[in-house]
Order: sequence, then C-alpha cells, then structure tokens
Amino acid sequence: MPLGDIDENRTVDGVRHLGFLGSGKMSQAIVKGLLTSGLIKGTQVTMTDKVIPGQVTFGVEYLTENPPMAAKSDVIFVCVKPNLVQSVLRECFHDIGNKLVISIAAGVTIEDLEEVLPQGTRVIRVMPNMPCLVQEGAGILTRGHCATDADVQVTKSLLSVIIPVLEEIPQYQFNAATALSGCGPAYICMVIESLADGAVRLGLTRDMAHRLAVQTVLGTAKLVRDSGVHPAKLRDEVCSPGGSTIAGTFALEKNGIRAAFSACVEAAKVRNDELAPSKHPLWVAQLHRPFLQIHDCGKYFHKWGNEFGLTAPSSLKTHHGAMEDIKLKQAIVGDRHFGFLGAGKMSQAIIKGLLTSGLLKGSQVTMTDIVTPAQPQFYKHIENLHKEFGVEYLLENPPMAKKSDVIFVCVKPNLVDTVLRECKDVIKDKLVISIAAGVTIGDLEAALPSGTHVIRVMPNTPCLVQQGAGIFSRGTNATEADVTLLRAVTSVIFPVMEEISEAQFNAATALSGSGPAYASCGSLYFTHTCEGILMVIEGMADGGVRLGLTRDMAQRLAIQTVLGTAVLARQCAVHPAQLREEVCSPGGSTIAGTHVLEKAAVRAAFSDCIEAAKIRNDQLAPPKK
Repeated sequence: MPLGDIDENRTVDGVRHLGFLGSGKMSQAIVKGLLTSGLIKGTQVTMTDKVIPGQVTFGVEYLTENPPMAAKSDVIFVCVKPNLVQSVLRECFHDIGNKLVISIAAGVTIEDLEEVLPQGTRVIRVMPNMPCLVQEGAGILTRGHCATDADVQVTKSLLSVIIPVLEEIPQYQFNAATALSGCGPAYICMVIESLADGAVRLGLTRDMAHRLAVQTVLGTAKLVRDSGVHPAKLRDEVCSPGGSTIAGTFALEKNGIRAAFSACVEAAKVRNDELAPSKHPLWVAQLHRPFLQIHDCGKYFHKWGNEFGLTAPSSLKTHHGAMEDIKLKQAIVGDRHFGFLGAGKMSQAIIKGLLTSGLLKGSQVTMTDIVTPAQPQFYKHIENLHKEFGVEYLLENPPMAKKSDVIFVCVKPNLVDTVLRECKDVIKDKLVISIAAGVTIGDLEAALPSGTHVIRVMPNTPCLVQQGAGIFSRGTNATEADVTLLRAVTSVIFPVMEEISEAQFNAATALSGSGPAYASCGSLYFTHTCEGILMVIEGMADGGVRLGLTRDMAQRLAIQTVLGTAVLARQCAVHPAQLREEVCSPGGSTIAGTHVLEKAAVRAAFSDCIEAAKIRNDQLAPPKK
C-alpha cells in the first residue's frame, strides 16, 4: 500500500507510535523497512539523537531529548551504543510507564535492562545481524520476566520488515546463536572471496568472478529457503554420477569443509563466553565500537530524501548487465513469439518468469514436448501454464519453430541434434538460444541452416527461484541486438548474466553452472558452487546444533545468514573482504571463528573445488569432430 493511502490511525498489533533511542544505521534500517512496507506512517515515528539531521522528511519526528519521545511512544527501541543504554533509560524512567522496550544493544542482558527500568516493564532483547541493513537479516530474541506472548508477536511483526528469520531462544543460548547468525556474515564473505579466487585462477576477470560468486551464493540460499528441501537432499540431487560437481565436492570433503564450518561456530561461541563482562575487560572496549562502519553501504541510510526519506546510492543499482525497467524490456521484446523445445523445469522457470514479470503474454509462448495427459505427474505443470496464462503446448516441434521468432533449446543434450534437424526447414532467420549442457556453438550451428543466429547459455539451479547466475557465448552470426534481446528476456530469472568466450565456458561453469541432473520430464542445471554452499549451510547448522540449538532453528538461521550476506554483498559497492573486516571486531568472537576457517585452509579448498570441477568438465567434453 502506498504511504499516502495509509489510515492516520493505522496500527501494528495495537501499536500507534514508535520511539527510537538513537538514530544510527540499525534504527534507520528498521524505520525504512516499516515505511516502505506500508506498516506505518512517518508521523508515527519519533527518533532521538544528539544531532538532528539537516533534512527531515515524511513526517518522521526528530528530538534531541529522550523523555518526550518515551512519553508519547507505545514501543521504545533501544538503539544506542551499549555503554550508553543504562544512562538513557534512566533519563526516561518516569516516562516509560507501561511501554514495551525492545533493545538491540549488543551484550546488554535482560537483567541489565530491567535493573534501570520501572518494575514490571516489559522488555525484549534482540540480536540482529549485518544483513538487516538490506532487509534480509537473521536474528534472535529473548523475553524479559514480564514480557508476554503478545509482546513477542509485536516485536516479530515490527522487525519482520528487516529480519525475515527471527527466532526466540532463552538468554543462556544467546552466545551460541550469535556465533551462528551474528558472526556468520564474516564466514560467508570468506566463501564468496574463495569462490571468486578459484574462478580468477582459471582465467575469469575479478569483477565477473565476484558477480557470479555472489549471485550463486544468494540464489542457492534462496532455493533452499523457498523449496523447504533439506540441503543434504538437494546436494544428493546435484551430483550426477561421475560428473564435474561430484569432483568439486570431493575436493571440499577431502579438506573437511563441513567440520571446519561447524568448528568455527563453536570457536565463536567460546570466545563470546570468554568476553562476558564479568570475565574480560575487552568486552567494554567492544561496546564502544560503532555498529558497522561500512561507509559505502551506510550512505544507503544517511540521506533522508526521495519517497521515504532514504536515498539509495548508485552502488545499490544492479550492475551493467541488468535492465530493471520493465517498459524498456517490453520495448526490446516487442510482439515476438517465443518457442521452447522441451517443457522441463528450466523452460517452465523461464516461461513463468517472463509471464509473471509482465514481459510477455501467454499468447506469445509455445512449448513442445512428448509429454501427454497420460503422464499426469509430468503433464500437470504444463497444463497449469496453459490454464493460468494461455501458453500453447504442442507435441510436434516444426509447427512451433515456424511460428516463433526466438527458439529456446531446452531438451536433454543428447536430443539437441535430432530436434534441431527436425526444424531445419522452418528455423531460418530465427534466434536460437540453447541451454543444453555441453552442446557447443559448433554443434548447434552444424545442425542448423547456414547463417542462423545462435547463442549458448549456461544457467544454474537458482534460476528456478528467479535468482540465477548465468553465462553465455554468441555464435558466428549472433549480433549485438540478439545479445540485448537475450539479456532483456533472461533478466527475469538471471539477475547476473555474463558474456564470455566459449573457450572459458568450462572454467565459468565450474563456478556458476555444471552438467545436467535430470528430474521429472526436464533438465535441472545444478552448480558446483551451489553444492559447496549447501555444504556450508549444513556445516553452520551442525555447529549450532552442537551448541544446543534445535536443528530446525539452526538451519533457518544458517540459510537466512547466507542469503542475507549475499544480498548485502551484491547491493553494497564493497569488497567481501572489507565487509568481513567490518564484522570482525578486535579480539572478538567473529575473528575467533574466521581464524578456525583460515587454519582449515577453507579459501584454498574452495579454490581447489572450482579447479577440480573445471578439470572434470574438460574430461567430460565430447571428442572434437
């Protein structure tokens, strides 16, 4: 709902006014999330700080005094530095009354909060993580002695806009859970660095390797979260017998990757325990460290302009290959007709992305396969596309090819030559886009009329949830206009699509894509990197379970931490190494965890995994004709 349409008296679970002690990055992230989601209006928010910003818009009230804010608010967020918490709460003692107090101050316990608040105050302690800054956080909470189930629900409702996964735990488990979700972004930044390094070793440019690594990590985590399938099961489906993915994962297993990630979570928890205030003076120094010093990403929150008073810097725009304006894409696509040879999962994912984005109408799409209603387990998905969007389905390939301007080749690799030769007489002057693994430009052009425009694409599994990372290479006759059309069409499921020479295909595939594993009636394109990320998720979750978290909770926190870190890495113009350094406070728990990963040579293991997959890709390439 646009903010202008919000009822002045609208509430969130009965809450009419929110107060924020402190107006730093985290409090601004919460406010921005609430405003952009339409849950509240700016006039329902008061923030306090020593300095009022030069520009205040959208009705958000700023004060330099804390008590007036506390007096008018139903819920008070404590977002100041930990060493200031008790003093600011004492200032507000007589104005807090029967308010709900939610603290995100690191290291400040329920007992610390209740000690300086009126007796009976409802208190909730929350620990968010860094990806909250891009509304993809994973967090934990614990309630005070007087907080109710309704208070927990209010907290979850308000913070869900920046913390999709917020788990309630007893306070004694805070250090264990923080070692997983709080320190986890640093671990994932190391993974992104390592994957990119492996691809650079094989000849990809640093920028390209970085984009592919980030998007593959993001897409894999989203696939695990949205599919509800256990990472181990997805991992089993990924590894085709004797394939390149299993070669890469063997390199990871040989280096004990899962054990390393489990151990790093435990090391961070041990360090958290050591740094408890009663045991170590360094804890005090940590409290004085500002939450996140990421200046490039921080610009995202510092300017209150634009629609919601927060101006996104250019660094938050998708990189040069993405075209976000749907009208521009529609102008590029025009009224062309799109045909799909093969109606498997990948072609269905592309079609669904095109239709749900509004880029195409169902009447612009025809798909072919040999599946009939007599095979209901396969046919139901095709039938759904027809019923919901009006997509045409045929059992013969030539009629589809004749009416189409662009033809996607989505059949199994061993069928490509046959189906293209069937259509040879009606395919002239069409753009042919192949996603068949291992089928080269030369193979395609040999089966097509001379002069056919051909582009070879390698997608990866996260395309199935519209978060793919892909690569492509153009054929002899493909033009810049063909490439522009390809980017416009595939951008709905490939946020990252990189053009490379075909000579680099096996190297890039070792990072972002691999050979097919077949399921149902179509092909699934899995990734070596996807497999490695699944192992990381398993290892981090195992670490949480070792420390007493439930399996389901540990897995949810691990998945969201991986996803959120990748979103942060993609949206902020900051190198993963810099993000990692920002999370690691001197002598802290995160650096203790990353030290375990360094000792286990995790970077080298991921780099070796990419190389092993590339070597196996080379070995599996068909002999040159």
